[in-house]
Amino acid sequence: MSESPESPGGADQPTLYEIVGDAAIAEIVDRFYVAVLADPTLEPFFAQAEPSHIRGMQRAFFSAALGGPVAQAGSDIHDAHQHLGIGARDFSRFVGHLVDTLEAMEIDREVTDQLLSRVALHVDDVVGGHGEDG
Repeated sequence: MSESPESPGGADQPTLYEIVGDAAIAEIVDRFYVAVLADPTLEPFFAQAEPSHIRGMQRAFFSAALGGPVAQAGSDIHDAHQHLGIGARDFSRFVGHLVDTLEAMEIDREVTDQLLSRVALHVDDVVGGHGEDG
């Protein structure tokens, strides 16, 4: 394709969300959270969270990041994470698991780049100024 598929446009220009599909996004999130929750450094951040809620929020975020529907519910990203004490290294580990998941699933590079760029936009909201060591 010569034009970027994530840009909204006519019917001949599907979004990356339309290309990837909701089922694949759900699978990405499910595999991703298997890795995240198996990580002894990251698992404590999710100890008090309802797994289905976390996965649902992540699916909504990834869907919106790829040009799909935007569901606005609950607290914003900053409010949801500020009390957790997440550090920059923790955030990097989280993103590393996302990269590993996308590579293992052989997700298209354009989709990977779009997701990672959207996640990167929220580093300050998630880390919340807790420093490098978290």
